Amino acid sequence: MRPENFATALQHIAIVERTTAPRAGLRIRLCGADMENKDFGIVRGGYLEDVVPPWYRDHVLAEIGGAIARGVPLHQRVEAELDGLSFTFTRLLLPLTSGGPACDMMIVATMRPSDHVVNAMRARMSLA
Repeated sequence: MRPENFATALQHIAIVERTTAPRAGLRIRLCGADMENKDFGIVRGGYLEDVVPPWYRDHVLAEIGGAIARGVPLHQRVEAELDGLSFTFTRLLLPLTSGGPACDMMIVATMRPSDHVVNAMRARMSLA
C-alpha cells in the first residue's frame, strides 16, 4: 500500500489494548468508522468484554484476546451463518507493545460483510 492511500485504510482498523485500570480488560483504544458498531458495543473506549450479542463477544475475546496473549500476527478468514445467510470477512491481527517485551496491544484490521448482512444482524438483535 502506498503511504498516500493509507488514510482510506484507517476506517477498517482498530487498536485493542489490554488494560488493568481503571478496569481490567481489552479496551478498544481506536476504532475506524467502518468497524464501529454501536449496536454491538464496538466503539472507541468500549471493552470487548461488553460486546453483544454474547456469541460475538465470546468470539472476539477468544480471537483477539488469544492473539494478544500469543503476541503473534494472525490472518483469518472468518465464516459465519446468521438466519440462513452465510457471510465471510477477513481479519488481520498485528501485535504491538506499549513499551516492554510482551504484546499488550493488537492492531485489528477487517473487511466486513456487506451492509445487507450487518443490517440482518442488527435486526436479529433487536428481536432478542
